[in-house]
Amino acid sequence: MLMDIFDRCGVKFVSVTQSLDTQNPMGRLLRNVLLDFAQFEREMTADRTRDKMHQRAQKGLWNGGNVPYGYVAENKKLVPQPREAPRLQYMFHRFADVPRFPGYGTSYIDGAGTRARTSRGARWLWTIFCEIPFTAV
Repeated sequence: MLMDIFDRCGVKFVSVTQSLDTQNPMGRLLRNVLLDFAQFEREMTADRTRDKMHQRAQKGLWNGGNVPYGYVAENKKLVPQPREAPRLQYMFHRFADVPRFPGYGTSYIDGAGTRARTSRGARWLWTIFCEIPFTAV
């Protein structure tokens, strides 16, 4: 992409440490070969990572990231947390019944004394609350 911008602006790329000069056809060919190999390596790394994550998911292992509300990570697996699971079930059922539940659900959940899982036990934010029904576990 950067090289495309250089070409459009008429800028020639010359490497001081390598014999790479885009002012002649051989240098442009070498640049394109290097760019293609770099793209190939990025795609191979992405494929390997995706395959490994899929294998871990098939074994029932947690792939990392923030642990969703209602669960805890134990031995690389997600396990329902007994204290939060009933609240999470309530949120799912209410969200299914009332599509606008996140708008007023935050005040209801806060009023019931339920706090979001944060370092300070903060109040529920509407944005956090909206992510819960779409969290893939």
